[in-house]
Amino acid sequence: MKLNVRQFPSLLFTDEPRRGDIAPEVFRDLKLNTLLDSEENDVRVTEVMSGLCPRGDIAKRRELFDEVRAMREGAGGEFLDDPFGALGFALWEVKEYDRAFRGRSGAVRAVVFACLCRPLCDFCRMASDLEGKGFFTSRLSRFFTEYRGRPGFAGFEAETARLAKILPETSFLRRWRSGEGLSSDPPGDEGFVTRICARIPYTAGADGMFGEEDGPAPVYEDGDELYERVSDAFAEKAVSLDPALAEEACAFFSKYAGFYDSGILFYDREFDFINRILSLEEELCGRGIPLCDPVFTDGRTVTAKNACDITLIAKNETNIVPNDIFLTEKEPFFFLSGANGGGKTTYLRAVGTNVLLALSGARAAADSFTLGGIDGVFTHFPQDEDFIGEGRFGSEKR
Repeated sequence: MKLNVRQFPSLLFTDEPRRGDIAPEVFRDLKLNTLLDSEENDVRVTEVMSGLCPRGDIAKRRELFDEVRAMREGAGGEFLDDPFGALGFALWEVKEYDRAFRGRSGAVRAVVFACLCRPLCDFCRMASDLEGKGFFTSRLSRFFTEYRGRPGFAGFEAETARLAKILPETSFLRRWRSGEGLSSDPPGDEGFVTRICARIPYTAGADGMFGEEDGPAPVYEDGDELYERVSDAFAEKAVSLDPALAEEACAFFSKYAGFYDSGILFYDREFDFINRILSLEEELCGRGIPLCDPVFTDGRTVTAKNACDITLIAKNETNIVPNDIFLTEKEPFFFLSGANGGGKTTYLRAVGTNVLLALSGARAAADSFTLGGIDGVFTHFPQDEDFIGEGRFGSEKR
């Protein structure tokens, strides 16, 4: 059975057409990718920021940020007591199970799917119960209320809840490696995985049982366990230890496979964006950097009082010097001169980063910030400052 649904509604964009796109090199020039993105955690905040939302969406986003801040404050710092945080965690679990699900086959695929459906149902339920008053949160709640009301979904939720009580965690699809090397004794697990390890002899990967490749794997510097995908051979042997459970999972998969739409994972980028922007604001407040709600005007202007280049915090700079900005329709451009290393690039980053934050619905790092007539952001910074080779003039010509 397939559950046909319309496209999941965005948490950040209305249905109005987007105004344009910001090129990736702009974020690199301004160093915002270094501040906001994370290669290690697959966080791409600047990808979300690259799409310029309609003017009306900016106010709705600020409304959303205010709601999420209030949820965080109401939870007293407890992530899973925060409705928005709990939503994000459920989505993260769906994403992790989705990774384990892909490329698997047979009973292993069915077991992982059944495990995936638990956080999926949690996400749908919490989204429908979200008590948001703003445009984006209320639209999300209405959508998932309707989503859960579709034919067959109540049965899907009930069957998922029943299976969740008897299914193992998908930890048997991972291998455990710590500073002491590969171990077949996962910590804190006295159930399904322990029985697997007792039945299948421990190896160091020579026969491909615990890993798809031989040889050492990377280890986190802090010594925490590193979880890696195990081979299909190990996963199949693990599932075969409980034929009745595997058969039940296969029947569940056959009946409800169409109820999972991986398109729901597009929310992952949006949750990353919202959480990273709010975490950044908290960090800036902790450092004493001023924040303000930007004011938007119809005229062509960028003005600010005590604007800061927030990318300097990625370098652990503690003495960030603020500057005023004054660009108007009468004086729309300026020449900025000074000695090498005197802060010209820092000043320009303060302009660019605050414009992008404002256009994203976030607060600006300034005492006051006024913006109008901006439909794009363009930059051209040299890739280095030593001017060896073609030099700045040659770089500008190119």
